[in-house]
Amino acid sequence: MVKTTVYLSEDTKMRLAEAARRTGQSEAQFVRSAIEKRTEEVIARKRGKWGTISFDRPGLAHEVDSVLVDGFGDL
Repeated sequence: MVKTTVYLSEDTKMRLAEAARRTGQSEAQFVRSAIEKRTEEVIARKRGKWGTISFDRPGLAHEVDSVLVDGFGDL
């Protein structure tokens, strides 16, 4: 982890302390989870390619190596 300093108004700091207490988290945990949630809304994480293979192709079982190479590079 990397340390970051954030300045809060007194009201926001008091509300943060209360929200953290109500959720049973430390203030740091509460802030990290809130930042992660908001960041995810703005910039979604790249997802893997799971589920992108169409299994309705005849003979797919015989092409497994060539299909997998598309995502992992040459064998």
